Amino acid sequence: MDPAKLAFFGVIAVGVAIGAAFVKDLRKYFLVLAIVFAPMQSGVIFYHYNGFMLMDFPMLALIALSLFAPEGKFRWSFPGIGIAIFLFLGWTLVTCFTATNPGWAFNEWTRFLRGYLMFVCVANYANSSERLRAVLFAVLGGFAFQALLGTYQWRYGALGLSILEEIGYSWRAAGTFEHPGVYADYLILILPVLVRLFMFQRNVDKRYTYAYLALLAFGAGGLLGSYGRGPWLAFAGSIVLMMLYSLTQRKLRPRAKVPIFIMAIAGIAFAFQYSDTILDQFFSEDRKSSSEIRTPLNNIAVRMAQDHAAVGVGLGCYRLVSLPYARLEYDPGIGIPLYQLAQIAHNSYLLMTCEIGAAGTLFFLFFMLCALKMGRRALKLKSSLISNLSLGLMTGLVGFLVSILSGPNIMNHQLIIMTWLFAGWMTGMSRLKIAAPTPHATARPDMSDLKNLQMPNGQGMIDLTRLQGTSH
Repeated sequence: MDPAKLAFFGVIAVGVAIGAAFVKDLRKYFLVLAIVFAPMQSGVIFYHYNGFMLMDFPMLALIALSLFAPEGKFRWSFPGIGIAIFLFLGWTLVTCFTATNPGWAFNEWTRFLRGYLMFVCVANYANSSERLRAVLFAVLGGFAFQALLGTYQWRYGALGLSILEEIGYSWRAAGTFEHPGVYADYLILILPVLVRLFMFQRNVDKRYTYAYLALLAFGAGGLLGSYGRGPWLAFAGSIVLMMLYSLTQRKLRPRAKVPIFIMAIAGIAFAFQYSDTILDQFFSEDRKSSSEIRTPLNNIAVRMAQDHAAVGVGLGCYRLVSLPYARLEYDPGIGIPLYQLAQIAHNSYLLMTCEIGAAGTLFFLFFMLCALKMGRRALKLKSSLISNLSLGLMTGLVGFLVSILSGPNIMNHQLIIMTWLFAGWMTGMSRLKIAAPTPHATARPDMSDLKNLQMPNGQGMIDLTRLQGTSH
């Protein structure tokens, strides 16, 4: 075990403990830390790429607070999404017992368990104006670090953060993720939220507008530098759908004219500057070759899925059984080595079907559909800020679900945590209640209007006039 990594984690643990002694709201403190650490893959690894991750420190503290120092009624299941979660978790756990390597499968299953714990922490503890704002800023804080790092990697190469598992690709940005494609999928989850907050939210405090613009710029740089073609297309398609949907809903239409103008000019300049770079990724010969292998990989996965449609081969066990199927697809005349054909399927839905069976894939899609339903509920609240957050989260999730058609990234630890975090965030917002507006309210539709927001647990309700102030 790496002594430097142990020392690093020791310093983090001491810092977290010291910080806990000086904060008033421990739940908000640990919630912020868990979310900020969520995109990090750094961990003390014990078995099969899994162990004690950075986010485990604060998340376990939140769980401990829910058990030994409860705040109101801590829920472990939520109407409208709870059944889907337990179907998915229960089914994937069952498949571990029949897996090719049960140890690997149980180890992989704990990643979904982590995701579930993140889900319940966010859905339960984002229950006040300060905590909801803390969730947003924590997500954007983690995004800011990854976007800045990715943009630097794109322009200058790796920064040398090996302690945070920065790999350092020679010509692609990957942040602290294991692959540029995984990094790109992370970015497209959050970029739509920034688009909503910058273009569609009328911020009284212009510092927020400038901050959102800066994050958009660095996020776009990181996304371009990842050279992830699938995420590019998924992001563009999801944004187009979001824009078209917004035009059909009066309350979702753009409210800030200057940001729209800035985005239009920036988009034109970006396309003009990097159009050749983007086109090369789709039509150059060397990039075409990397696309050609996907068809035989998917053919192999289809054969495996047909043979193991009931319960799959087990989480994380794809490579253990892929070689015989790769031999069936191998053609010496094509020039693709056998070992490359035996690699993991580059389609997340085929990969899931191979590892947890067709039922497991359906349960996952059911879970994602329920998460979007939670976002839809939050979207209906009479609050421009919550509506923009909800639609941004839903757009990011849809873009991600499209992007993983061309990659195996659904099994990545960091993306698992982020998707469950998003589901918990939308579930928490869907439970909010908003008080009726008062006749003499002041319109202040920026982040400062959140201070009377509460969950419907007897502590109070959102004051609509303080949250947004303007009618739709």
